[in-house]
Amino acid sequence: MEKIAFILLLALLLCGCDLFTVRDSEHPGAETPWIDFATECDSVLLNLEYSYEYVQNAVHYSGIFTPDYVFHFAPQDISDLSIEQTWTRVQEQDMIQVLHNRYKEMQVTLEPVETQDQIESTQAKIYRQYLITGIFRSEGKERLVLASGNLELHLKKEYGYWYLNQWYDYRSSNSPTWGRLKYENH
Repeated sequence: MEKIAFILLLALLLCGCDLFTVRDSEHPGAETPWIDFATECDSVLLNLEYSYEYVQNAVHYSGIFTPDYVFHFAPQDISDLSIEQTWTRVQEQDMIQVLHNRYKEMQVTLEPVETQDQIESTQAKIYRQYLITGIFRSEGKERLVLASGNLELHLKKEYGYWYLNQWYDYRSSNSPTWGRLKYENH
């Protein structure tokens, strides 16, 4: 008899706690923008911006580059910082992880310049002026960080998708360049 009373009590408790009722599903959070299949040159540029602006995209960053990718530092940065002239896809991926640990709320703006882009069927040269802003975390203090300059991107189309193959960074003012920002965060 005690067993039957226990089972009835247990059933009553389970029915009263809404364990078996259907609830509304939670709305998913906003998706992080990313273009999985870069079938247009502009898609590579957007993914480059997304890699810097969204920490979640850091894992995708090396995927926008060809395996033989090379970044070319601005000549002034090479002499001012006494650094190597180039670096690779692996160094880019390492840098983006460190950069996201040091900066928050980054924004990349790429604007066309007077030089006309050269887009062919399997290769392209893209010219842009850039401005990068972000908040640097240092000893609890935050400050706005700027990098600006010009860049020349060489893209290759492989198996129907565009990838960044060469990146040339150029200084356009006394502001730190993108290359300097990368070098200081590797």
